[in-house]
Amino acid sequence: MNPSKTYKGIFWIAGEEDNSKNGLLKFSNGVAYVELFDSFDKDPINIKTKQRDKICCIHGVLEDQYCCILNNCELKISNGLGSILETRIKFDYFYYSSNRDLILKKLDFEKVEFNLDNLFPWIGNTSIETVQQPDGKYGLNYKEPKKVDTLFSSESHSLKIKHITSIPLITDKKNITIEQDTTLILESNSNHSITESFVLINKIHDLFILINADKVELDSTLEFTTNTNEKGFFGYNNLKRFGNAKGFSKQGSHNLFTLSSLQERIDLNLFFSSWFSMYQYYKYPIELLIECLSNASMNVQHKFINLMYSLDVMQQQGKITGDLIGNIELSTKEKNIIEKLKNEYKVDNNTINSLTTRLKKIKKPDLKAKINKFLNPYSDFIHNLFGESLADFVEITVNTRNYLSHENNTVPRLEIEAFDKYNLKLEAIILTIFLHQLGIKLNDIELQVKMHNRFQRVIRRT
Repeated sequence: MNPSKTYKGIFWIAGEEDNSKNGLLKFSNGVAYVELFDSFDKDPINIKTKQRDKICCIHGVLEDQYCCILNNCELKISNGLGSILETRIKFDYFYYSSNRDLILKKLDFEKVEFNLDNLFPWIGNTSIETVQQPDGKYGLNYKEPKKVDTLFSSESHSLKIKHITSIPLITDKKNITIEQDTTLILESNSNHSITESFVLINKIHDLFILINADKVELDSTLEFTTNTNEKGFFGYNNLKRFGNAKGFSKQGSHNLFTLSSLQERIDLNLFFSSWFSMYQYYKYPIELLIECLSNASMNVQHKFINLMYSLDVMQQQGKITGDLIGNIELSTKEKNIIEKLKNEYKVDNNTINSLTTRLKKIKKPDLKAKINKFLNPYSDFIHNLFGESLADFVEITVNTRNYLSHENNTVPRLEIEAFDKYNLKLEAIILTIFLHQLGIKLNDIELQVKMHNRFQRVIRRT
């Protein structure tokens, strides 16, 4: 499917084959949609007629004999030129194939093949070598790629690497192009819907954003294989997760951790399975971080609030509040009451201790105390990377967060020109927490963050 081309087609609602309409499949900025020269509804301009604005599946046959299914459709009817009715159809995905089984049969897809734009440099595997011949001339040698490597396997799914190399042995052109690429294959080991596979692909996408510390593009086109190993079925993803915003460094080869460096440090199966487990527990803070890493055009104050929310939710789920109760100080008035109960009214120690604990629980530790406690294991990391003490970092970031959220005027807090740098520091800290929980040592993470292009403006210079 060529996203720069417009395709003529005939479209109908599943189960209403006799009510087919002519239309065009178009692409705009990488997003597909259909324009019909009519409406599926009878007398749609009559206000008494209920128009269908949401339809699960719409089938079609395009020129070049492609069959297609539009999934999760939204319809909008309007008057076109000369009062001709038009219907614009937006959808989440569309599936297409030259195999008519796509629209004639219920197909179960067992494998989904997809690509990410940092995948090839992340894997670092090349099949083409430059060699010098005995006569001094240079040539190219092809070596067969390794067999498909498995990154992750569980009872429900497996994730594998597929290597691709084009070898133009016969050509009538003067210029010969040899292309190499790598894709991922998500294979279902049990009966799962395609929707579940899409959810899992998004989680994999987010992990690659994390280990790249920058935006990573998921290719819009996916290839499917049925459970009978039939191929030639494709999907087009309309759900653009991060818009067209560009990343910071966008160094395709500059991952925090490549495949080989991960293999040296951790079991890959454990790494991926830990990520999927972590995602269930930290879904919201992960999504906030991934959005910030992927969108360089986000307003700096908006990004700061998102990162602080991510940190706040993580410390809440870390269940550290109970550890801080003992550090809360009672007011002078409260202390005097406790002393009076103890000395004048002879209240026993157990009751006094119980009352004191209850008073402290009512007061609760403030956000600074909770963030300090949560980030304490990373205090050396913060000092080594940014030349800043944990206490100073927490004070200025929490004061700023409170100012933006509640107009609290406590100082010190960030001036507008400092938000960008502190956003980078927060991104580095939060992604470090996640990578550390995935089993990578802090020293290794610290070294990689120091070398990454994204964070150079905030790294301490010694």
